Amino acid sequence: MLHINFLLPEREKYHINLPVSRIKRLLRVVCGYTLLVLGIIGLFLPILQGTLMIIAGAALLGWDLSFLKRARDRLLSWWHNKFGRRGGRG
Repeated sequence: MLHINFLLPEREKYHINLPVSRIKRLLRVVCGYTLLVLGIIGLFLPILQGTLMIIAGAALLGWDLSFLKRARDRLLSWWHNKFGRRGGRG
């Protein structure tokens, strides 16, 4: 359990007890959606690598969203069937 203490009014402490797994999940989801939004913007701006950010955002969200998790599992299954566990041909 992670204890987060912060002061709002003077000398009154508020405790928020969040398990570390919920914090990690929240960070993954926030970072994933941020990368997706930046990736969509990056498709129109030459400065940002839109495609890479969309792939990275989908990979992060794939741990928590069921439809992306199924897509990730299908992609990994296809990859292992086609190329083997080594990642190369042969």
